[in-house]
Amino acid sequence: MDRRYTRDNVEPNKRSSDAFGWPQENDEMDTSLAIALIVLAFGAGYVFGKKGPGSGTLPSPAAVDHGALDAVRPILAAGGKIAAIKAYREKTGVGLRDAKFAVDTLE
Repeated sequence: MDRRYTRDNVEPNKRSSDAFGWPQENDEMDTSLAIALIVLAFGAGYVFGKKGPGSGTLPSPAAVDHGALDAVRPILAAGGKIAAIKAYREKTGVGLRDAKFAVDTLE
């Protein structure tokens, strides 16, 4: 006798499965478990994902040296923004970010 198991005639002790072989019983428990794991993952990311010292926002740029900017102005006027930034860094000793900020104030 050929006995085919369909949704209507599954034996009570047999567990039905979907096309991928996952059991279909306890769907509510599986959904609850998935939601709990997602909430737990977000909570762990919030707790352990905080930035440590030194990895926060950058400090504001250094004060602009107007004397150095006056010396850099002709270089910038000649179309050499990179050269102007280099010259400003040489004259003031500031970092690249601060020099770029200072030269950008001239534009």
